[in-house]
Amino acid sequence: MLDKRLRDDLKGYLKARDRRSASVLRSVLSAIDNATAVAVEPGYNPTYDFSGEATRREVNAAEMLDILKSQLREREEAITVFDSVGETGRANELRDEIALLEPYLRIAEP
Repeated sequence: MLDKRLRDDLKGYLKARDRRSASVLRSVLSAIDNATAVAVEPGYNPTYDFSGEATRREVNAAEMLDILKSQLREREEAITVFDSVGETGRANELRDEIALLEPYLRIAEP
């Protein structure tokens, strides 16, 4: 559900030419997509579907929530670093990104 909402909102931001918001949602969607990748073990021979993509696993709602929280936590940690070195402009950009992502927590929480 969260990933569908993120993808739908991404389309809206792209149509509105809001590159910044689109970039933030893309980064979260990329993190979710990376979590669906099947772990590669020695001797693993992936099976492919007709698109040439390796099979992927399903990510449940709890995992998506953890990914979103991790994305928010990374931004909060970066804000601390940027503030400590006087990069308030970049810190404020990250605060804006957090403000964009926080409403999705309510969607993702069970």
